[in-house]
Amino acid sequence: MNKYCIKEFLSNTLESHESTLKETSFDKTNNEYLCEDEKLRVIYDFDSYVRQNFDQRLLPASPDAIYVGNKKLYFIEFKNQNPSDIDKSQMKRKFESGTKILKEELLNGFY
Repeated sequence: MNKYCIKEFLSNTLESHESTLKETSFDKTNNEYLCEDEKLRVIYDFDSYVRQNFDQRLLPASPDAIYVGNKKLYFIEFKNQNPSDIDKSQMKRKFESGTKILKEELLNGFY
C-alpha cells in the first residue's frame, strides 16, 4: 500500500461498509430510496461504520455516507424533507463530528 494514498488506506479500513448511494439513501420511516444512483460504485456507509465502532448509547452524530475521490473526501447526508425545514445546526454537528471521526479514528494509522 502506498503510504501517501488516503483513498487506498480508507478503502482498506472501510471495506466492510462499502455501499451505493441508493443503498445509503434508504429512508426506513417512509420505506423509500431518496436517491436511485448506483453508478458511483464506491461509497461507504458512514453510519454503519459509526454503529459498529462506537458505544450504542453514545453514538456521535455522523453523515450518512462518505465518498473518497481522487483528491477530495465528500460527506453525504440524505434528508427527506423540505430544504427550509432542515435543522442547520444539526447538519453542522454531523459534519463536524464526521470530520473528527475521520481525523481521530479512521486516519489514526495513516502516515
